[in-house]
Amino acid sequence: MRNRAKCKLCGDLLESFHLSDWVECKCQEISICGGLLKAECAARDWKNFIRIDDSGKEIIPKIVDKDQIESVEDVPVSDDRSPKRVAFDCIKDMIELRERLPEQALMRPVTETDFLCLLYALQSLLTSENT
Repeated sequence: MRNRAKCKLCGDLLESFHLSDWVECKCQEISICGGLLKAECAARDWKNFIRIDDSGKEIIPKIVDKDQIESVEDVPVSDDRSPKRVAFDCIKDMIELRERLPEQALMRPVTETDFLCLLYALQSLLTSENT
């Protein structure tokens, strides 16, 4: 997911493209950093922070006091698709997301994390064909 946010106060749309790319809105209410590898964010008042997903949808984060955080167990997710279909859809999503990146982001080299994600998807696809 791209590292994007919007400030409710000034309406600025922010996007961080790499680890050391610290971006702040014009009213200095919110900021983000870390690009695709580490989505860091800060806000003076979190009520003014909106996360923007890859399709442009606004996501209002739920702010939880660190003292209220409880242990959460992993919940199994059921998926009706075959493993081959899941792997294929994953690769398709990766392609579509990269095609929508801005030109300056497309000029970045592929990271080891990007490459590892692709290898996992290919491994899953090939493993499901052999079973």
